[in-house]
Amino acid sequence: MRHWTKFQLYRDEGVGYYLLLYPRQTKAKVYRLVDGEYRKVGDFQREICPIALPDCTIALDVGKLWSR
Repeated sequence: MRHWTKFQLYRDEGVGYYLLLYPRQTKAKVYRLVDGEYRKVGDFQREICPIALPDCTIALDVGKLWSR
């Protein structure tokens, strides 16, 4: 399944966040569902990305995804 097909499927199912991970570039692109469309939150490498859920907010430390 191609990336854009998943993007559309997740959007249609109401998945709140969509993350694209690029291990070689140690980068994550984060999108949030707003008014039925994904809007880019940003590109993250070593930063903390806040993931706001209905009952809490998760501080995703993107830099730890790449540490070994």
